[in-house]
Amino acid sequence: MVYLAIPLALVAFTHLWNPIGFPTIHPDEGYYIGRSIHVSEGLGPKEDAARYDHPYFGWLFLGSIFSIFNYPDSTNPTPGNVNSIELIWLFPRVTMGILAVVDTFLIYKIAERRYNRNVAFIAAILFAVTPLGWLFRRMYLDPIQLPFLLTSILFALYTGIRVKQKESEENLAARPIEENKMTGKGNEKKGQWPWQWQRKRQKQGQVKDQSYYNYSGLKSISSQNLILLLSSGIFLGLTIFTKVPAITLIPLVGFIVFTNNKKSFKVLGLWIIPVILIPLIWPIHALSSGNMEFWFDDVIWQATERPESSLDNSLRDLLRIDPVLIVLGSVSLIYAAIRKDFFVLLWTIPFIIFFYLVGRVTYNYWVPLLPVFCIASSIFIVEISRKITGGTGKLIDRILPFAVTLSIVIFGLIINVMLLTADLTSSQIQAAAYVQYQLNNPNAIENGTPTAANDVTIISGPNYSWIFKYVFNEDNVLDNFRDRSSIDTEKYIMMTDPPYKTFLRRDNTDRSERLETLYDNTVSIAKFEGNASSYDFDKYPYFSIRQGRSGSEVDIRSSYS
Repeated sequence: MVYLAIPLALVAFTHLWNPIGFPTIHPDEGYYIGRSIHVSEGLGPKEDAARYDHPYFGWLFLGSIFSIFNYPDSTNPTPGNVNSIELIWLFPRVTMGILAVVDTFLIYKIAERRYNRNVAFIAAILFAVTPLGWLFRRMYLDPIQLPFLLTSILFALYTGIRVKQKESEENLAARPIEENKMTGKGNEKKGQWPWQWQRKRQKQGQVKDQSYYNYSGLKSISSQNLILLLSSGIFLGLTIFTKVPAITLIPLVGFIVFTNNKKSFKVLGLWIIPVILIPLIWPIHALSSGNMEFWFDDVIWQATERPESSLDNSLRDLLRIDPVLIVLGSVSLIYAAIRKDFFVLLWTIPFIIFFYLVGRVTYNYWVPLLPVFCIASSIFIVEISRKITGGTGKLIDRILPFAVTLSIVIFGLIINVMLLTADLTSSQIQAAAYVQYQLNNPNAIENGTPTAANDVTIISGPNYSWIFKYVFNEDNVLDNFRDRSSIDTEKYIMMTDPPYKTFLRRDNTDRSERLETLYDNTVSIAKFEGNASSYDFDKYPYFSIRQGRSGSEVDIRSSYS
């Protein structure tokens, strides 16, 4: 329990401390939270204006959680209140922190099952303190799908247990008791074969499950193994149904199932059925809605939206965020290749090949590989420590790997504290509260003209629009800057920030021209400065803050002042 309690306590600290202040609120979080509330309100898995950018399960899962806790109504949202906006953001961020704790537990159990307890302990510790852990604080789809992926792997590792138990007993049954020294609680006699006293115990009612000793049924799939197989397949199917690149993990989980079950193609075939069928719900839903052409175009758009986000660029970003884990993990992968550890290799190589071919990958896409980086690094630390000490079995053999791990833990905790103490979201939260105040407070007057919510359209990024639309139920809200919907009111408010400027720089359609025209017809009525710009991004570890600079300044502009 101590081995498990320490990494769980560490990950609870690094993922649940200051969840609102760090990191900044990313536009993608707004997309997924808005869609989740859309689901929780019974409005279906797809918003009308949304693209077919990702499958549905991410917000179906979150929407179910929101429904259980009656979110966001349970936060009692108050228009114009900063504390209310903070509370609205607290629930999703805490949810992500809890998922990170679950991830740590699953990583421990996977490594323990596949290798041993020492490897499991060190892997879970590395995962708990890695500076890359801040990626799990944001409501990205990548960390949302990770618990389902890890659960699929864990169930796959437990498949075939029943068969292995029976095979072991069958081997023991081939020798007399006096040779194998097997005991049967006093019911056996010297020279008696195990099946003889087992049958006697069955007749006496001491063993009720007679099928357990039916060695002739080894070729059949037990009900326990069938449940594990289907559960593994279902969870991997749900992982892919959350984000498509998870298809790169099919070789890994399939390899585990295949090798754990005496290389049975029958077992592999049963396992892969839900892996294929569950993700097909996405295109089938698009086809049934008559939107198959849009689905295909949107999938291509999602894969090629930002060509500058290459594999090389994402690796450079990862190195600048956590050089220790990335370097150690890379060396460990080479070591795994030398050892021919297919568990590690099949987890990483298909993923890297896939994104090399696709050509578009950002640093957060690497989240599914962070557990195997930690596991591979743990194996490397344990094995190299043993080679250094000569494997003598002395105290130094047991201490050295943990001493190395302790140095990494200290480094990771120092970096985490430096990052987690930053307050980067105050400008974003204050800006959202200010706009809502302008819409709902009858005393809010600009140049003698009172504002009214039904007379003003809000133009903002998705990290704000979901609050106005789903929490405060405003009518005139554009989903995001890409939204081409007409503005039916004479007045409008724009919330411009760094993501807005980034969109204008990258977009070369009439949408950017429209936004520039709208911008030119407004004046600034309030500005909220964040703390992100006060850090030196070129100094480690503040490159992570640079990745979240969207909270550095929010400019509120209106057309009616």
